[in-house]
Amino acid sequence: MTNISAKFSVKQQAALVLVCAVPALITLIFVIKFATNFPYADQWELVPFLKKIVNHQPLTLSDLASQHNEHRLLFPRLIMLGLASMTHWNTKYEMYFSYFLLVCIFAFLLSQLFRLYTQVAIIPHVKFAIISSCLLLSVLTFSVTQHDNLLVGWQLQIYLNILAVLFCLFMFSHKEQLTTLDFILAAVAGIIATYSFANGVLIWPIGFLVLLVRRQLNNSSFYPVLGWVILSIVILYLYLHNYQKPGQHPSLLTALYNPKGYVLYVLNYLGTPIVELRLAAVIPPYVGGAVGVVAICLLTYFLFKDYLFFNRVSLFWHGLLLYALLSAAITGIGRTGFGAEQAIVSRYVTISNLFWMWIIVFGVLIIAKHTSMSRPIISIVSIGFCLVIAYYTQGIFRGAHRLYTDRFGQGEYLLRNNLIKPTDNSFIYPSGPELIERNEFLRKEKLSFYYEGNK
Repeated sequence: MTNISAKFSVKQQAALVLVCAVPALITLIFVIKFATNFPYADQWELVPFLKKIVNHQPLTLSDLASQHNEHRLLFPRLIMLGLASMTHWNTKYEMYFSYFLLVCIFAFLLSQLFRLYTQVAIIPHVKFAIISSCLLLSVLTFSVTQHDNLLVGWQLQIYLNILAVLFCLFMFSHKEQLTTLDFILAAVAGIIATYSFANGVLIWPIGFLVLLVRRQLNNSSFYPVLGWVILSIVILYLYLHNYQKPGQHPSLLTALYNPKGYVLYVLNYLGTPIVELRLAAVIPPYVGGAVGVVAICLLTYFLFKDYLFFNRVSLFWHGLLLYALLSAAITGIGRTGFGAEQAIVSRYVTISNLFWMWIIVFGVLIIAKHTSMSRPIISIVSIGFCLVIAYYTQGIFRGAHRLYTDRFGQGEYLLRNNLIKPTDNSFIYPSGPELIERNEFLRKEKLSFYYEGNK
């Protein structure tokens, strides 16, 4: 095994800090520059909750966990209501909180990367491999291709969901022997993931598989597996109790009737992080998704060959990969009817990034382990990847004013001057009457852009 205490030189430490900090700083600048205090689309669904608070009406657990599309947003609602009460509902703070969650996600990923590279395999040039992987993970984690999630505060649900999934997988993989406290904390994280974003229900079957593999690896007790199954049944029953399929969504059977469309949707979903809209006219995103699937198959072959696939530390990363793949699969079932192109929207990028993170982490590991020319190969791939993301970044920076700042400014002008009619299907919110009524509440209570201190 590689010496865990292997020291980085001062130059290597500086390089490590630099590759981690620069992408994070660019994204922070992006958020600060383009964050706009304006409720957009689903954010208007928070107004009824704000009304109850202002009018001192009871806000029940049932209210907070009520269904929104496929989701039950208990924990995101609690956070957004808490932020709203402290800031007169300045939605910029939701975006800043999203960025904070993103930093926490990246810190988790870094800790697990170090564990994998220093505890699992003998890797030549391990320090170079770590620095290269940190660069690629940082560029991907903080990519502004997920701009919808960064600049719409409502989307903090996705970051909270992913952070909870990471924590759950960490609790199941960080110790040789699973303790009762580890199990309880993993269960709490699973509940937070489930009640933050609908895809969070996937953590229960994934957790079950992780526990089964753990049991095979160290012949541990079956009780954690049994306990997880029982808890999964209870949580999924509560989640699905009185669940209703969103009326505006296509039939779930569309994927069955249109398997080609479903496959294209899933591959588009997975491929978008590396084949964003600016390249989509030349290279369809589903090509990127297909390349990723082939890469996973090849890397899995080498991991099995080197007896590295079934390893406690690797389970964390395999859980993330499963989460991305199953998210693509269930999203495709629910959304294929919208067309395969719908899969390339930027709000899905944050989850599909996990697919590529697995490829990066194990790709660098396998190349470093099996190739004598690993340093130049990894360097070329890293430079090429960073150039592609940089190309996307400069384009998104140029277009963000039009997509967000100018558009939201126009929306504020329409609302301030009562230019929305009940018959309008506005880009601000689809229901004209509800938008007018909720806007009047904000005006009366001086919330959001009506509060002078929120300029």
